Amino acid sequence: VRVCGGTAIPKFKPMDPIIILGLSGSGKSTFTKQMRMVQEEFTEDELQNVKIILLNNVIAGLKEVIKITEELKLEISSENLKHVRWLSNISSYEGWTSDNVAQLQQLWSDTAIQEAWSNKDNFDLHTVDHLNYIIEKLPQLLDTGYRPIPEDILKAR
Repeated sequence: VRVCGGTAIPKFKPMDPIIILGLSGSGKSTFTKQMRMVQEEFTEDELQNVKIILLNNVIAGLKEVIKITEELKLEISSENLKHVRWLSNISSYEGWTSDNVAQLQQLWSDTAIQEAWSNKDNFDLHTVDHLNYIIEKLPQLLDTGYRPIPEDILKAR
């Protein structure tokens, strides 16, 4: 028996495997993660991988939103262009400092970025549906002692 939210949940016996089919962004991974959360705990390594995925989602997501600003012919403020240049030259979150987090959050708050984000439904952004959530959590995610919560696990793509 496992306790989840104060409720005892019995462990189920192993079952035959099932195949989950659906289009990209239809919730296959989310469903699988939810079922796993009910049945078992994630290992520390898996939780660390969730942090890595979320941090890498920030890089990929902001780069995609910047492309949308270009397609929509929106102008990012001159003070944030240096952050755009910095972001375009990185491929990993490793070595990020609190200054980098502040840069990313400042870029995220740029009017053009926010306008592009508000138009995200017109573009294929399935990999970064939760970019706003992740950017808010950046300081926590970079904290070595932070342990991802279930919501983090579900938003990691």
